[in-house]
Amino acid sequence: MIEKEPTGKLAASRLAQFTRELNVGDFGFMATLNDEKGRPVGFADDYLSGRPMILVFVPSLDDATAKGILLGFQKAAQDFAAIKAHVLVISATSNTNTNRAAREKLGLGFPVLSDPSATAFVAYGLKPVGAPGKAAVRTVVLTPFRQVQGILDANTKDHAKRALKMAKDITDLSDSALMPPHPPVLVIPNVLEEAECQDLIKMFDTQGELKVARPHGDEANKDYKLPVYDYDRQDRIDHIIKNEQVVGFLDGRIRTRVFPLIKRAFAFEATKHEPFHVARYVGPREGTEIGHRDNTAAETNYRRFALSISLNNDFEGGELVFREHSSKGYRGKPGTALIFSSALLHEIMETTKGVRYTLISHLF
Repeated sequence: MIEKEPTGKLAASRLAQFTRELNVGDFGFMATLNDEKGRPVGFADDYLSGRPMILVFVPSLDDATAKGILLGFQKAAQDFAAIKAHVLVISATSNTNTNRAAREKLGLGFPVLSDPSATAFVAYGLKPVGAPGKAAVRTVVLTPFRQVQGILDANTKDHAKRALKMAKDITDLSDSALMPPHPPVLVIPNVLEEAECQDLIKMFDTQGELKVARPHGDEANKDYKLPVYDYDRQDRIDHIIKNEQVVGFLDGRIRTRVFPLIKRAFAFEATKHEPFHVARYVGPREGTEIGHRDNTAAETNYRRFALSISLNNDFEGGELVFREHSSKGYRGKPGTALIFSSALLHEIMETTKGVRYTLISHLF
């Protein structure tokens, strides 16, 4: 029976009482649902994060009202792709085969996610299918920060056109003369002197053997270099600093020039740091342009803040971008430290000219 009816319909009267009132400015619920091929898709997945997100809720893809709305979105698919906005269709139909066939019949280029338990429906202000009340058709526009930017219901015309305008308004914010969305980044100048930055660059260029995998035993106690292939990028190599004299010097600078300001700005007392790395970025980035967070894995969830200290500025590109807040990037003069929460989505853009060197670590 579940294969034929949305699960939410079977318990509609009980679920209806949990329907959340949704308003512009609320934070969207980050659900994880299966697509039409049975693959889990999380609203907070890295590859979906940092861009506007449009959620189109329908009782089924065969619903007459839903069809008209979905075809409007498909007609505007290239416009949404141009501003890198993600469109997700949320169906109450539990049968993935049904969803896949209906998606192909309509020619939709967007993923169709199943919400048979009605978890996402009630979280976004819709009654479960089969319950009395609001019709289960709604478009919700979320900002990259995942606040609700707009709500379009079944009786609203031109869902795609209106949603596209909202998404464009979001992406235009960073170019506004008004204050753009600003991530909580602490900027500390003069943590290192320029000559000290040059010494670290020289150390990268002249010391440390390049490894293809993280070394063990005695080899792990000496400086070494390791390529970093996050999302298949090809432009980054890290120099892991093991030299006790250099580590001691950097530890002193961090404890006297960084830790006190973290306590003042964020009311958090950092006392420890991970090993220091000098990261070098040069040449084509390649791979996939996706931001990431630094504390989502079980082995790194102790991290509280990321530390990034610029070592040079004779390059182009290479900005540190926080797309949930703004498309404008950060870069500082040599010796300037950027401190930000390990939970923030961030991304290093391609260095388009020259070589970018940065000292990095994580604080806890």
